[in-house]
Amino acid sequence: MALEELKIYFSRDKNIKLREIKKQNGRVQVLFYHFTSLENALCSKTKLRFLRGLGYPEQFSVEGYVDFLVTRLNGKDFPHEIGLFLGYPFKDVLGYIGHPSLKLVKIIGGKYMVMKSCLIRGTRAF
Repeated sequence: MALEELKIYFSRDKNIKLREIKKQNGRVQVLFYHFTSLENALCSKTKLRFLRGLGYPEQFSVEGYVDFLVTRLNGKDFPHEIGLFLGYPFKDVLGYIGHPSLKLVKIIGGKYMVMKSCLIRGTRAF
């Protein structure tokens, strides 16, 4: 299915958006997202403060933030904050990035525990 056909197909649902990331070697990389779900996923003061610290616009809009993410995806370094756009928990994204606000507590069975509450919860599960 060609990109234009996909755009027509997904235009039936006003909440499903399609954003071209890049074209390379005859292929197109595309980001699909549900507008309302993404808006809800990003729209917390903590997440917005974090994203603004990475250079995202001060004025929040889903389209503006997706545009900025696409710019970062086309840049030199991979934007690990993409996890927030994909619905990953904020603490998981911070942990993956290696954010200094999360202190490594212990490694159990190859699993990294970054917070004491996670450590307790994680060991009770075994």
